Amino acid sequence: MKNSSRSIIITLVIITLFAIAMGYFEGTVVYYLNIAISQSPNILPLGPLPPQLLRVEQAREAATIIMLVTFAFLIGKSKIEKLLIFLYTFAVWDIFYYISLHFMVGWPTSLMAIDVLFLIPAREFWIAPVYVPIFISMITIVIATILLIRRPKKLFKL
Repeated sequence: MKNSSRSIIITLVIITLFAIAMGYFEGTVVYYLNIAISQSPNILPLGPLPPQLLRVEQAREAATIIMLVTFAFLIGKSKIEKLLIFLYTFAVWDIFYYISLHFMVGWPTSLMAIDVLFLIPAREFWIAPVYVPIFISMITIVIATILLIRRPKKLFKL
């Protein structure tokens, strides 16, 4: 294995640990938010939010994206590498968000469970079964990993 391939694998392990921790953190936030709204940790997906909490939750989602972009910006060397690291981190984070909630409260009960994926710009745009973001995340992880490890020269000159 080339030194650069080994280096990117070590970097991917570190990125994965970061993304898993973020996924757990996000799951915990949603867990607490659900308790605050419904007084029960077992009612998911999150029900209707009062306007003030909706704004807070939208800001939290924006902050999460900003953290993931910042992380990728600090780790990546080229523009395309930064993008691939962002996509990889986002995908791992998303999967572990669902895993965290499943172990905390037993939700999602199946991959067919309906979820509000994002509240930005509005919840009506982002409703789907849980398998949709998980499937997209799995594909993203595979493609980003292959591109980061193989590093096609044409791709990384951007």
